[in-house]
Amino acid sequence: MVDQERSTVNTLSFNNTLSLSYKLGQHSLSFKSTTLWQRFTTTNVQYAAISSQPLTLTNALTALLKLPLQMELNTDLTLYTRTGYADTRLNTTDLVWNARLTRPFLKGRLLLMVDGFDLLGQLDNVTRIVNAQGRTETYTNVLPRYALLHVVYRLNKQPKKKVQ
Repeated sequence: MVDQERSTVNTLSFNNTLSLSYKLGQHSLSFKSTTLWQRFTTTNVQYAAISSQPLTLTNALTALLKLPLQMELNTDLTLYTRTGYADTRLNTTDLVWNARLTRPFLKGRLLLMVDGFDLLGQLDNVTRIVNAQGRTETYTNVLPRYALLHVVYRLNKQPKKKVQ
């Protein structure tokens, strides 16, 4: 018979967000910084004693710019930083740049948009998480970086008025 023991993990966390926005005419710029500090501990004898204090920092800069020829550029640059892990594979720094270029035609009824995701190719399809019970690795099948073309047609048809 296997002895069963309750697994208890003590977790302490601190989460803080700072946001700043600035608008100049039709252009806008914003900055957002998020800090997440966590501490995981356990004394369960079935696991190797793990005491982890990871720090996750996310800093993002977002811009919306009106360009000539009625074009609009919406872009964001985000720096993801994870540190504080004993295993160096868990300490990561990823710089992710996304952008969207939009151009209206036919008096705004037709929109052409081009999206670019992870233009620098920094993201990985493996997510590693550690808590006091151990490490979890998740593999995700995704396109790490891509471009996507959108064609949007706005059909605004007014209903016919009823004849009385």
